[in-house]
Amino acid sequence: MSEATSVWTRLEEQIRKGRVSPAHSRTEVQNTLVRRVKALAGQRRCSAMAVGWFESRSIQQGRNQLLAHLQDEALLTICIDMDERRREIVSYSVALHGALSVGGTTWYARIDLDERSRGQGPCAHALLHAHLGVGEEGKFSPRAPLPWLHPADALDWLLATVEPAMEPPFPTPES
Repeated sequence: MSEATSVWTRLEEQIRKGRVSPAHSRTEVQNTLVRRVKALAGQRRCSAMAVGWFESRSIQQGRNQLLAHLQDEALLTICIDMDERRREIVSYSVALHGALSVGGTTWYARIDLDERSRGQGPCAHALLHAHLGVGEEGKFSPRAPLPWLHPADALDWLLATVEPAMEPPFPTPES
């Protein structure tokens, strides 16, 4: 299969198109994340104080971290780099770090959108990818390519990955 028609090339193009949108303003991205954190607080999955913390910090052009401790003492980190003028999400990282309740083994789950391609092609280091594992992150951190996800959707995906009860209901076919 030629590179022009490969699934990897189509995936990379989908991500490049998804990161630029008239709806990608600092306010829209922040409000979408605040709604997600409010829902988490309403389910008592994180402190209600996290909502105020997210609301009081604006996503600036450049890097900004938003932190909230989840109930199981997991740490949520969200970093977003935006180009407000072009309405583009340049890069982002949504990460969860925690410890297993039995044995205390550390775990991590992170989704990264890189600013530009790395490696020897779209398969080598996909623009948007997930890192999941146990132990110390960085020793060995496998990457799995992902289709386009808005930062708030990445948060939903990560939460469902580490907590099955947070997975959305499976759609049923219409009768």
